[in-house]
Amino acid sequence: MTNKIILIFGLAFILFITIRVYNTIMGLSEGCPPYCVGNNLSNMDLNGRDLGGANMRQAILTQTNLKKATLTGANLSGANLNLADLEGANLQAANLRQATLVGVNFINADLRGANLDEANLSGLNLQHTILSAVSLNNAQVIGSDFFKTDLKGARFEKANLTGSNFRKASLNASRFSGANLSGVNLSEADLRGANLEKANLYGANLRGANLSGVNFQNAQLNGADLLGSNLKGANMRGANLSGANLSLTNLNKTDLQDADISGTNFSGTDVSWVERVENIKKYP
Repeated sequence: MTNKIILIFGLAFILFITIRVYNTIMGLSEGCPPYCVGNNLSNMDLNGRDLGGANMRQAILTQTNLKKATLTGANLSGANLNLADLEGANLQAANLRQATLVGVNFINADLRGANLDEANLSGLNLQHTILSAVSLNNAQVIGSDFFKTDLKGARFEKANLTGSNFRKASLNASRFSGANLSGVNLSEADLRGANLEKANLYGANLRGANLSGVNFQNAQLNGADLLGSNLKGANMRGANLSGANLSLTNLNKTDLQDADISGTNFSGTDVSWVERVENIKKYP
């Protein structure tokens, strides 16, 4: 019995020393994970690990396997997660502010309420990702794919979303004030009650989108395609609609006061319900 006890303690000690040596070689601090501020965790296998509340601020997690990991409330601000695998991971309320996320796999990941302000998510496929109430203010999200994604209540204020795809996405009550949405595809998206004040939507595709109650005040919509969209009760005061396509749209109670409608296409649209715009019929 005594020999067995000695053997067990001996193996435990060897394991402890091995871990310490490994961590030293890898540059990992004691207790990492979950306390890994600035540590290099690239290529590590953390599949399914419970890292809720972990502190990985400014850590290097390139190509790290975080499939189905629990990262609720974790601090990943400033971390480098390029090419990391976060498929099925739970990142609810996680802090990813200023994180670099190029090439990350977010399929079936849950990022509800996560902070991604000033993060770089360019070129990502975010289909089937839960992003409701996520914050992406001032983020770089160029050419990313949000097809049919749940983004209700999301915040994209002053974000760069150039060329991204939001087709059929749920964007109810989302906020895009001051954002760059030039060339974005928002066709058939649901943006009821969204705020796009002063947003740049030059050349954007909003065909068939539900834009009822949307705030477009002072937004740039020149050259945008809104064919067949629902603009009931929308606020378009001071918006630039020059050269835009508003044919077959619902303008019931839409406010176009001080909007620039030079060259706008209203063919097939009933403008009799439009509020506070006397010169609309000058541009049939």
